[in-house]
Amino acid sequence: MDEIYTRLDDEQTERQLLAGWRNMLFRDRRAHAHTRLLMEAEARMLEHRRSTKTSESTTALQGQITALQGQVTALQAQVTTL
Repeated sequence: MDEIYTRLDDEQTERQLLAGWRNMLFRDRRAHAHTRLLMEAEARMLEHRRSTKTSESTTALQGQITALQGQVTALQAQVTTL
């Protein structure tokens, strides 16, 4: 008779352990999903910053190129008059 109660206690303990593991996995799943969302948001923010810096750099370079083209044209005009 004691053996039956021992087996029932073991079964109940095993079920409690499994339920605890299941609950832990559900909590972990939510935590991982939240972490994934944070990482994706940070990646989008970094991509936006990178594209903004690229646009600013491109605009600055275009301005410098235009200025250099003007200088080259002026120098060519001076050379032609010599």
